[in-house]
Amino acid sequence: MAYSTIRKSAAKPPKSSIRSNQHPGRSSRCGCMFPLWLHSGTGQWTKKIKGQMFYFGTKKDDALTRYLSAKDDLEAGRTPAPKDDERTTLKTLCNTFLTHKKSAVEIGELTDRSF
Repeated sequence: MAYSTIRKSAAKPPKSSIRSNQHPGRSSRCGCMFPLWLHSGTGQWTKKIKGQMFYFGTKKDDALTRYLSAKDDLEAGRTPAPKDDERTTLKTLCNTFLTHKKSAVEIGELTDRSF
């Protein structure tokens, strides 16, 4: 018995030490406090809230700011409000409609009187 080998199961490190560095974005596995995890299929930072996946982008810092701004609405089950620069105003909506109708007049699909 002096020359016996060590069993393979005894030589393996515990699973917790193997997995601690594999998922740097997941707080449940590595103990870090970052709330998002990196989705391997899309490459985006992701959070699952109430059974639904939400994607926040590929850049870690930008994804964290987007998540923190939308977190309260998502956890309450509401659709987050768009940022001010993403909102459509009545002025831009009317200008887009009139530009479309003006191009229809120029093509001949609409008369000047109808415009």
